[in-house]
Amino acid sequence: LLRDQVVRNGNPDIVLDKIAQAIHPGVKLILNANDPISQTVSPETPRAYFGMARTGRSTDTCVNLTQDCKVCPYCFHTMQYEYFHYNHIGKFACSHCDYHMPQPDYLATDVNFETGDFCINGHPAKVTYTTVFHFMNTTAAVAVACEAGLKLEDAIAAAATFEVSRERYDEFDVGGRKAVLMLTYADNSRSEEAPILTHYEVLLDYLGWTDAGRIVAPGMWPAGAIKSSSYPQKAYELGRSLA
Repeated sequence: LLRDQVVRNGNPDIVLDKIAQAIHPGVKLILNANDPISQTVSPETPRAYFGMARTGRSTDTCVNLTQDCKVCPYCFHTMQYEYFHYNHIGKFACSHCDYHMPQPDYLATDVNFETGDFCINGHPAKVTYTTVFHFMNTTAAVAVACEAGLKLEDAIAAAATFEVSRERYDEFDVGGRKAVLMLTYADNSRSEEAPILTHYEVLLDYLGWTDAGRIVAPGMWPAGAIKSSSYPQKAYELGRSLA
C-alpha cells in the first residue's frame, strides 16, 4: 500500500481501513512480506506472505520522493531497511520493537532483468515483462493460485504465459524520414498519453516522416523511478538501432 497517484488513490491509511472493513471470518489474506503497512490489517486473520529478495535493482536508500513507512506502525520509532525495491517496499525491521519483515511463504529470488528468469521457492519461473513490479506481481499471482489449491509448478507455468498486450513503445513506418518520440509522465492513464501520441502522429503524417521508434514511460512521478524500469535500456537500444 502506497500513495501512488493522488488523483486516483487515497492515503494508504484510508485504503487500509477500507480493506479491513471488507474482511470477514473465513477469509485468508495474501500479503506482501516486503510491505510493512499492509501487514497491519486484521492481525487475527489467517495469512500467507509473498515477497522478493534483494535484486540487482534494489537500493540501500529510498529513491522515491514519497516513503510511506518511515516509522513503525506499532511503536512509531524509526523503521530501518536493509534494502528497498521501491517506495517503502523492501526488507524492514523496527529499530525499537520486534516488528520486522516475516519470512515469505512464496519468495522470488535470482531475478534476472535481462532474460526475465527468476525463481519462486527455488523453482524456475519466467516473465516477459521485466520490471520490478511485474516480478513482484507474478509472485503474488502464484501465491494466490497456490493458496487456492494449484500446485506450485502449475501456477508458475501458467504465470509464464502472461504477456502485456501493449507496451508504451511502438514503431511504424509513415514516410521517408525518421522521427523518435521519448515521453515520460507521472500518470498511468491512457487518457493522459493519448493526446500526446496523437499530436506526434499528426506531425509525422504532415511532414511525411517515418516513426523510427517511440518510448513512452508512464508512472514516473518520483525522482529515480525510471531507474527501476526497463525504459532506460529501451532508450539505449533505440539509440543503437538508429546509429
